[in-house]
Amino acid sequence: GPYVPSSWVMSSLWQSAKLSKDGEGLRRAVEVIAPDGGRRLAIRYKGSRALDEMWHDERFRLVQSIPQGRVRVTRTRPRFLPWEIEVLVLLDEQLLDRKVFDEVTYRAGRNIGIGEKVDGTRTRYSVEIVPR
Repeated sequence: GPYVPSSWVMSSLWQSAKLSKDGEGLRRAVEVIAPDGGRRLAIRYKGSRALDEMWHDERFRLVQSIPQGRVRVTRTRPRFLPWEIEVLVLLDEQLLDRKVFDEVTYRAGRNIGIGEKVDGTRTRYSVEIVPR
């Protein structure tokens, strides 16, 4: 099924941490872990996870004509509405205060985002932190 790279999450957090001069602290203190132990996070959404079924279902694709130089190109991107991902983050609180981490995380969702939308911006997200 569809996945996003776990590096998207770390990149978003790092971009946010740099805004408050906590970038290097975050890099040392945080590890983003994919549930399967790899480097990808499963996208949760309603609908089939079979690629052939998704290919034939127009709900899962966004087709747009975008300018590229002096010509327009038709670009097709995957789309999942609504969708979510679950991320496990290990935080070393001796290297980065928990309160700072929470602020960085919420700011990352509000102001940085992940991925890339057609217009070049990133998808903003909301965060729910569940301590373990």
